[in-house]
Amino acid sequence: RRKDGATPGERMSTSQHVALLALADGPLAISDLAAVTGVAVSTATRMVQALEREGWVERAPAEPGGDRRRRPVALTPAGRAVMDEATAVVKARVRRLLVHLDAGERRAVIAGLQAFTKAIQADDMAAGRGTAASNSSTGGAGGAKGGAPPG
Repeated sequence: RRKDGATPGERMSTSQHVALLALADGPLAISDLAAVTGVAVSTATRMVQALEREGWVERAPAEPGGDRRRRPVALTPAGRAVMDEATAVVKARVRRLLVHLDAGERRAVIAGLQAFTKAIQADDMAAGRGTAASNSSTGGAGGAKGGAPPG
């Protein structure tokens, strides 16, 4: 955990945040969540267990005679709220960091992030899995023109 007295969105680990973002567009099987987030299935399983204990995700009940390992994992309303809070925390931190850069450096950072996001989306589409990257936008982190970060 990051800070005593911090909100859940402030304490959330990056890997937890990424897992919640991956689930934002709808339920996924753990194996699909592992693939989307780039971790081993066993790691995704432990992550889902931790997120379930927090009440941020839930697994669908197993269908009679179905494979219990394929139960989809979905965000709960509390999970969506904490995901949104964590996203706001990350965006605020990026804004705080950007104020230390001049306009040219900000433009370079934003252009790099936009190119990286585009590459992630292209890779996800080529793999046939959509993209969790579309859930987070770099456009609000200072603007494409490199002006002062919003605040």
